[in-house]
Amino acid sequence: MMLAIFCALTLQAQTVEFEASTPLELALDAHFRVARIERELAFFDAYAAAGEEARARAILMLERLRTPGSASDAPSDSQTVARAMAALAPQPEGLDAEQLLARERLQALVDAFELEPAPGVFEGAAARAGRLMRVEVASLYMPPASMGGTLSLLWTGPDGAQHLGYRGSVGPEVFGPKGFAVELPLPGHAPGSWSLAIEIERNGVSARRAGTQVECVDDLEARAHAQFDDLEDPTDPRMPLAVWMSILTQRGLHTLARVSAAEQLARLEGRTGDHGAYPWAFAFESADGSPRWIWRRDPPGEARGTLLLLAPTAEPAEASLSRKEWSRLSGWRVLSTHIPGGAGKEGSTAALFARITAKLEAAGERGPIVCVTRGDSLGRLAMAFHGASERPYAAEVLSTCVVVEDPTTLLGPMPRLILAPGGRASLAEAKLDERSWWIDSASLPLIADFELPARLEAALAPLEKLLFAGTKAPK
Repeated sequence: MMLAIFCALTLQAQTVEFEASTPLELALDAHFRVARIERELAFFDAYAAAGEEARARAILMLERLRTPGSASDAPSDSQTVARAMAALAPQPEGLDAEQLLARERLQALVDAFELEPAPGVFEGAAARAGRLMRVEVASLYMPPASMGGTLSLLWTGPDGAQHLGYRGSVGPEVFGPKGFAVELPLPGHAPGSWSLAIEIERNGVSARRAGTQVECVDDLEARAHAQFDDLEDPTDPRMPLAVWMSILTQRGLHTLARVSAAEQLARLEGRTGDHGAYPWAFAFESADGSPRWIWRRDPPGEARGTLLLLAPTAEPAEASLSRKEWSRLSGWRVLSTHIPGGAGKEGSTAALFARITAKLEAAGERGPIVCVTRGDSLGRLAMAFHGASERPYAAEVLSTCVVVEDPTTLLGPMPRLILAPGGRASLAEAKLDERSWWIDSASLPLIADFELPARLEAALAPLEKLLFAGTKAPK
């Protein structure tokens, strides 16, 4: 395996204190976080393409599964997201009531499992040589029930063509907590994204879960050598890519959400084009010893300000930026990171903002910073600067599902846009004072997160008028 990638793993391990988790444990933790958030992103894709009736079914399911007394901004668990995803799909035709119930049970079973193909990224030469991959089937959560049947693993290639990767009979015991593994040939040598889906058939009824992505990249090893062989500094923003690629190749664990090896290598090689979100700078070292990063997505034109997405603790910082909707905000570069908790070596939130501001200024990228908070980052940001006479950013966007009884509690020390249930439907009616606006938004966290980029794009105008008074609009 590539020397540079092994060096990257070693460098990351050096940042971990003796009492902290091992690099493998950190990778496993990151993998299951990524698996959860990638299911949310898959739901967003399906929800965006769904009609009104399908969306209504999904919302009804989310309402039914909402835990009484849970925090309003608490993220949906993987099982809830899976059931909402199933609600988006139309009922299959030709099945009687008993078969529909059997299919629902099968769907609940396959939705509980996560595929871990290793390698998760490979080059075409390996496929041409007939090399094998190991696919582990592990439970993301315990399925409601286990049952035997015919299990199939199905490939979909970059061109959309499908072929069977594996088929065999399995008993209910294979669906235990430890999961199981199979070996099969690499799917093909065509560069691009290959999708591996799992399907179970029993008594003429089948259910399938959407595929796990596996990427084929031309000249992968040589290109990775060229980009990562000189890595020495553990705060180098190439580091998360090197570590991710190594773990994905060797173990099949996804430690980054929806990141493309081909796009990241092309960006590092200086090729033009939109290569999606990328690691831009080191943020801080978390309490468990793992590094946190600041990710970035650039607009197609000139940027005159920075939107800083402050991700909830349980969500990978790069996940939200994988959505192309964030690149549609004209005039704004978009960053995403976490807020440090202050424990151990994490440092302060003020130090994080100083680091961000210094790097922007060093690159000649000036303009206001607008913080966008949701989930627990809303409270973390408020606590970090509680009582401060000044703040290192120009405005706030608060996205929350908390129902507010008294609108005066929404007012703050700086320009603020609030996206929360109970607000007004239009900007014309949403004004609370000269620098605060309250716009209505969904009461379900999953739906509110889906709608956030579009709602923000539609509602940024008053903040832009305040922040960019007397300046020219971007071209």
